[in-house]
Amino acid sequence: MLSNTFCASVYGIDAKIIRVETDLSNGLPGMEMVGYLSSEVKEAKERVRIAIKNSGYEWSGKKITVNLSPADIRKSGTQYDLAIAVSILSSQGVVNNLNLDKCCILGELKFNGQISPVRGIISCVIEAARSGFEKFITTYDN
Repeated sequence: MLSNTFCASVYGIDAKIIRVETDLSNGLPGMEMVGYLSSEVKEAKERVRIAIKNSGYEWSGKKITVNLSPADIRKSGTQYDLAIAVSILSSQGVVNNLNLDKCCILGELKFNGQISPVRGIISCVIEAARSGFEKFITTYDN
């Protein structure tokens, strides 16, 4: 099953909206992430997997492919964790994805499932509002 969530990333003083596409399919269980990713973003797959498991949700026994697009923009930082986790849970049917298309999601995940604040939140909120997003999910500390 395919699902989409959105987050944002800071570039200088501006931000760009990033689409997180997740596909669950038959095949060898595991998770692959693509989309011009830095090592911090590549490491997100372990943070996300452990946070989902430690939050009481079942990790899918399917092949999980996550694409962060647009592919020509370098993604760095940890702000994608929460959007990736919500996208995976949505594709598993755990999270209702009806309103995710108007929601920008930002946060770093800890292994226990708690969400840590991220930098550049003001630029991200401004860009999300300009882009027509109606909701923004992040930590209270942000």
